[in-house]
Amino acid sequence: MGPPQDDGESDAEPSVSAEIARVAFKPPPLWRNNVELWFSQIESQFLISGISQEETKFHHVVPVLEEDILSYVSDLVRCKPNDNPYTQLKNRLITQLADS
Repeated sequence: MGPPQDDGESDAEPSVSAEIARVAFKPPPLWRNNVELWFSQIESQFLISGISQEETKFHHVVPVLEEDILSYVSDLVRCKPNDNPYTQLKNRLITQLADS
């Protein structure tokens, strides 16, 4: 008797690979006159898009900030905080723009 023949079928469990899809999402420019409402709107879009990580939210907001707005948060952008970067960015912008 020779070696067993491979009939292409296997008793092994099929491998399942998880796939993560990216959702195209770009927030509108920041609304200077109503920054809290702007954050409410994009947080709704984050929810619909399945975006829940602080770092991902942070990196979606930073590119839509104009130069004069970036000056309020330049330290956070240059050296992203390890803890709650989006929340820190959001709170700073709300505080700074509410006073202006």
